[in-house]
Amino acid sequence: MRKKAVFATAGLILLLAASQIVNVGADPATIAGTPTPCEAPDNGTGTVTLPAPCPYVTLDGNPMMIIDGLPPSTAIELDATLMNFTCNHDASWCLMPLPPGICEMSGGSLGGHGHCFEATLDLIVTGIGDLNGFNRHLAVPVVVEIHTGPRNPGDPVQTFDADIYRLQGELFGDPDFCTFRIIAGTDYGLPSPGRTTLTDLGGGLYDIDSFFDITYQIEFQGCPGSVLEGYSGTTTRTTRIWQGEPPEPWQPGDGHKMHFPQLPDEEGWDVNATYPLVLGEDWTCSRTGWVKDLHFWGSWLNGQKGIIDNFLISISEDIPADGELPYSRPGDILWERTITNYREYSITPGTLEGWFDPSLPVQLPENHQEYFQYDVDLDSLDWFWQEEGRIYWLCISADITEIQGTRWGWKSSLDHWEDYATWTAFGNPCIAPDNGTGTVTLPADCPFVGQEPMMIIDGFPPGTTVEMDAILMDFICRHDGGWCSMPLAPGECEMPGGSLGGHGHCFEATLDLTVRGTGSLAGFSRHLAVPVVLEVHTGPRNPGDPVQLFAAEVYRLQGQLWGDPDFCEFIVIGGSDNGLPSPGQITLTDLGDGTFQVDSFFDITYQIQFEGCPGSVLEGYSGTTTATARFVQGESPLGIWQELAVVDATCIAPDNGTGTVTLPADCPFTSPEEVFEIIDGLPPGTTIELDPIMDDFYCNHGSGMCSLPLTQDVCEGPGGSLGGDGHCFEATLYLDVSGTGELAGFSRHLAVPVELEVHTGPRTPGNPVQTFPAEVYRFTGQLYGDPDFCEFIITGGSDFGLPGPGQMTLTELPSGDFAVESFFDVTYQISFEGCPGSVLETYAGTTTATIRLEQGGEPVIEKLNLAFVITDGCVCGLKGDVNHDGSTDPLDVSYLVNKVFLSQDALHDYTGTCTYPNGDVNCDSSTDPLDVSFLVNKVFLSQDALCDRCSD
Repeated sequence: MRKKAVFATAGLILLLAASQIVNVGADPATIAGTPTPCEAPDNGTGTVTLPAPCPYVTLDGNPMMIIDGLPPSTAIELDATLMNFTCNHDASWCLMPLPPGICEMSGGSLGGHGHCFEATLDLIVTGIGDLNGFNRHLAVPVVVEIHTGPRNPGDPVQTFDADIYRLQGELFGDPDFCTFRIIAGTDYGLPSPGRTTLTDLGGGLYDIDSFFDITYQIEFQGCPGSVLEGYSGTTTRTTRIWQGEPPEPWQPGDGHKMHFPQLPDEEGWDVNATYPLVLGEDWTCSRTGWVKDLHFWGSWLNGQKGIIDNFLISISEDIPADGELPYSRPGDILWERTITNYREYSITPGTLEGWFDPSLPVQLPENHQEYFQYDVDLDSLDWFWQEEGRIYWLCISADITEIQGTRWGWKSSLDHWEDYATWTAFGNPCIAPDNGTGTVTLPADCPFVGQEPMMIIDGFPPGTTVEMDAILMDFICRHDGGWCSMPLAPGECEMPGGSLGGHGHCFEATLDLTVRGTGSLAGFSRHLAVPVVLEVHTGPRNPGDPVQLFAAEVYRLQGQLWGDPDFCEFIVIGGSDNGLPSPGQITLTDLGDGTFQVDSFFDITYQIQFEGCPGSVLEGYSGTTTATARFVQGESPLGIWQELAVVDATCIAPDNGTGTVTLPADCPFTSPEEVFEIIDGLPPGTTIELDPIMDDFYCNHGSGMCSLPLTQDVCEGPGGSLGGDGHCFEATLYLDVSGTGELAGFSRHLAVPVELEVHTGPRTPGNPVQTFPAEVYRFTGQLYGDPDFCEFIITGGSDFGLPGPGQMTLTELPSGDFAVESFFDVTYQISFEGCPGSVLETYAGTTTATIRLEQGGEPVIEKLNLAFVITDGCVCGLKGDVNHDGSTDPLDVSYLVNKVFLSQDALHDYTGTCTYPNGDVNCDSSTDPLDVSFLVNKVFLSQDALCDRCSD
């Protein structure tokens, strides 16, 4: 799986998802769950017959979903309970030769048992988005075949792998769903692994804890007259179904394996960590051993909860601050996973929290209230080994279903350790030019990359597939053959129209496929280039907007391969016009330089029809597979890590590439405490006050006012009276005018064009803070054609004998930009004469005074830490690792022999929630010769009967 290549998928992590809404007091993580235990009787052999008569549930927070085939920002959530198991095998769906009334027998793909039964998939249905208010209760009959691994009857704790091999069900006669089919299971190419633990409670009863990470496929079609009319599609997703008692949420006081837990700041910030943004936070290992669990806190922009497809989580080494960057940041990735299941707990504090997006940047104080705790319980095969005293970085990005406007953020913490958090994003984005109308012509000339392989499944034996990593590329505006429904001229890709009320786009492309076989086709690999034609429809947009976000849809996609030695037939089709809905979304972000960043995706439902050629490994195979894959345009590798900081600065200017900024900064000058004044020429006690804003700077030196040899459109160059630089520019001096005394009630708004020449002293580019003197050398402006002021001339600057000294400070921000803080004490002269018929008639004079003009201000930089906890679950360590060195080997036998027979106790003393002491490897509550026997069998004979000593 290549999805969101921030972190390559080393293996599928499938974890429990649960959500429990609670009210929380002063302690931000005091959360209570409502688990339901499951008990089953001993079947007389020291174990139980499965399935146990307890329901499997998906807890709130990771329900089953229907997404494909619905409008953007719309989904159907299905809170599921698998219940009412009966042993009836009238049909041929069960692989095991079980007689009626019997659910279990030896066999199956895992070397233990096979289990076949009927059940009811009870679904509480809730629509969101366009289907908000749609609620149903469905009872879908299903048949299930489960395979389980070997177990040791009689052991007090029996833990073994399990797998849903087949699950299928269909609803008939429903008023809303004319089609509702669900399938899952390894035999259908939808892996659904799990694990079961049986714990002997005594008295002939066992406690059952069991889960399956079920990858399911739901095909649906809405009925005429229903709110679902016109909708159809096939959604494939993964969720966890749980039987028995799930783990309790982590709470303060529980174990941790880092410097200390960094708890959430309930009045802090939630920082956008929605893909492609990635956040990183460091921790110091407090004890060598396994990282088994991760816990962190986050919430949603505007409190609008979306759908998390998965968390992209990695652990990286630490790069200390150095000459390259003055702060530490993540280095090489040591561990990485795509997390599709987790436990989620809602928390509603009594305070509001802010939202911060470091990439824009956007700061929204008091934006939302609810936040969530996320508990990730890692499978033992995916634990991460850490070493005491070493610094690591936890990096998280949330890959969410594109429900319009939803963004997920990692929550800030009041707790600080070592360095502050960092952020990055994918660099080298897709860039397209402004087409002259404030938007871009589509498609942008950047490839679409498939985030999961396209698949061929139908027509092959069970367990065999052909996977194809896909890139859609090389777009050409050509419409031969009449396939395009739009009347586009040759060489044109875009015109108004289409099904979404915006534009239609027709073009040809190449579907580049890297092909590999699995199962009985393992080793088969090819590279294919399939010519395709596409018609895409897009929704309305507002040209000129800085961010343009609009819906899109693949209306038609079709392509065919000719003359291939393996595929005598290879036809691919997609698009809503072919009954294969492929919705998407496009975002155009104005970069301010005549270009836009393009980020877009399509969830393409495709159909591949194939037939293998004689003499090929595909000979004799043929079929038609329908599936869905997301194609994304605008992704690329991670950029530079930047310190995470909320900046309150009123004037920010970009680095000009030399470690400083080009002046003047594009921010207004104001005078918060003073005003320009006209006093001379007015009666005693009468004045005219002029409250200024100087803004709208541009570089035009046609008047000859500038004493520097600056070219047109250039504001800055070496020279000037202070030994640094000179700056010539034009601006507008906006004046809010009000009279006093005899002119009380006189008010005007004036816009005076002015020209300025400013000289600045030397600075040292690259310094994080650059402070240097400045001076207004020339300052002139004049008003023409005003009804009140027949003459209004303003003059200043040392070259006119009117000194204007000042100072500038440039402060580097974590983003690499600079905060600008400057002031000038401008001595000015205003000459005026009133116009006939005005209240100023007969008044004239020249006033000289001084005013301080200020630009920007001292920045406030709040560097952030993020809320998370690293733990090792029950902190009992690896089974049989009595000396706690990360392995179970002969040295552990030696330690245990010394303990049991020589009373030499060097066993590691665990702290935490272990039910049994270390050394009690068979969990019978004592450390004795029998434990030595068990450990010898494990180490030297590979007979593993050791138990898990953890209480949870």
